[in-house]
Amino acid sequence: MKKFVFLFVPVLFAVSAYSQTYIETKYREYCYYNEYSEKYDDCEGYEDFTTFKISKDWSYWTHITPQMTSTYYVDDSYYDGNIDFKIYEVTSDANNKYKYVFDFDNLEVRILGKTKEGESFLLRFYVKDWWEN
Repeated sequence: MKKFVFLFVPVLFAVSAYSQTYIETKYREYCYYNEYSEKYDDCEGYEDFTTFKISKDWSYWTHITPQMTSTYYVDDSYYDGNIDFKIYEVTSDANNKYKYVFDFDNLEVRILGKTKEGESFLLRFYVKDWWEN
């Protein structure tokens, strides 16, 4: 029995050391910034099932959609007291810059970015489920 315990414990620690966070989404919403209202209120959405696979140390994540897979690398992260969330500034594998917010209280993933024309947008994913593995 001792041999089993000694073999099992290191395996258990090895598995937990490489755990990742997974987020499944069910709906996607694009919102554009309205300069008059100073809000992201021009929104359109649709049902969309995607997955975010986040590294244990949150230094990168991969977003998997039916059309494509993209990886995002964290350049910086900081807490914003105005919105009470941690913001992740990232660079995609296509060299695009975004800001991510993972809101587990409201079950949302929010992405702030700019179009090629320079317009600000908010891309909001509504979370179906999330877990650590």
